[in-house]
Amino acid sequence: MNVPTLMIALQCGFAGGVSVPASPASSAAPTLVQQIKDPSSGLEVRVFVGGKADVSIEVGDRSVQIQKQLVRGAAVTHLTTSTERLTLTVTGRQATLDGTLGRVVASSAQPGSREALRSRLKRSSAVNRAIALLGRLDLGPRSPLGHALLATRVMLLTETGDERGAGEMSRWVQNAQQALAVTPVAYQQMLPGDCWNEYAKEAIATWKELEDCLRDVKWYEILEELACGTIYDLRAIGAFSWYLKCTAIRS
Repeated sequence: MNVPTLMIALQCGFAGGVSVPASPASSAAPTLVQQIKDPSSGLEVRVFVGGKADVSIEVGDRSVQIQKQLVRGAAVTHLTTSTERLTLTVTGRQATLDGTLGRVVASSAQPGSREALRSRLKRSSAVNRAIALLGRLDLGPRSPLGHALLATRVMLLTETGDERGAGEMSRWVQNAQQALAVTPVAYQQMLPGDCWNEYAKEAIATWKELEDCLRDVKWYEILEELACGTIYDLRAIGAFSWYLKCTAIRS
């Protein structure tokens, strides 16, 4: 899928093969549904549902706190350090940065806006610390939670002009493909095992579209590389929200 097609799909509200309808905001307190300690880094990752967001993922240490949310169909990334507070909100139409570094709204309709956003993010210590922290996590190829957090790292790397993210996600996808290939058909059809099966297929298909997107922009719209990464991140958190609902229903 090329850049124009991908952009049109997101502008029309398409969120990939796994559709996730936006839920209305709730005044109820969010509920902790998952708490995992990453064996490789020792970092604790917590997942909440409800409240003002469909789903919230929290991880951090003394250097930076990261909160990833799906809010009314938008991917929202909160980064907090002792000196910076940033919120990056991504929809199918634009990316908006708010916080210590000021406000920037980036979209294809506003010439120079994506370059301005990239410039702000590149000089942010909170972004650099978040990239480093997320790089320490390794929840494995069978973890939708790990994939959602890796997608956030890939998005931040892409938006700051760092090409490492594409290689990291490519390796995750290859491992997921191998895991999917060796999963017995009987297990794939069990409940809620088939939720992971469908999630993995969506993650792999979405990655192939991102590869096409990044490949195409090299030729004619280099700043649209920013849009490729943010759209992939949006689809990843949307698919993770779907996965949580799927396993809750089918358990």
